[in-house]
Amino acid sequence: MDAQFWAFALALLGFILIAMEFFVPSAGMIALSCAFSFVGSIVCAHSAWYDSSPKLFWGFTLSLGVLIPSFLVFFLKMLERTSLGKNLLLPKPDPKEVVPYQEETAQLERLVGRIGTALTQMAPGGMVRVENERLHAFSEGLLILQGESVEVIAVRGTRILVRKTLESASVAPPVALASDAVNDLTSRDHPPMTPQTPAQDPLPLDFDIPQD
Repeated sequence: MDAQFWAFALALLGFILIAMEFFVPSAGMIALSCAFSFVGSIVCAHSAWYDSSPKLFWGFTLSLGVLIPSFLVFFLKMLERTSLGKNLLLPKPDPKEVVPYQEETAQLERLVGRIGTALTQMAPGGMVRVENERLHAFSEGLLILQGESVEVIAVRGTRILVRKTLESASVAPPVALASDAVNDLTSRDHPPMTPQTPAQDPLPLDFDIPQD
């Protein structure tokens, strides 16, 4: 048997070993044998054709370089369609399982930049209303009072991140305004009492006043 025979025989053995790697557990030994088979095939092809016909040698080598990955991809595609292949290969993960709440996150992302109203006091978590939707939200760490205007700035999981709008920040809180009004009315109706000293009786005299 000459080198040409071994060049083709070892190449064929390499393709067979590629298929066996998926069915026979060998801790990588079959894959290593496959690599040695292809290397031996190229060595035999070098001995057979390099001196007499270099173009044939390079054509054989380049053909192996194209056929090996092509055969691997084709074999995997065919294996996925069989019941045996479905048991051997791991199924593709569902995108909804890899990234949960995709639909809900997409709906929340469309609200970024919208203006809403705080339904509860946020310190920092609470409820807001944006476009007639009640949503769980949290602030950037600042206290937001109920009824203040907020802006959606980001989405964090299934909640939105909000911050107080500039209009709300420039206006005094309604609680503070009400407190000032009550204090003003109280001061008008009941003026502050000034402490008064009790009336003192005249001091007694230690001598008699002369009479005419």
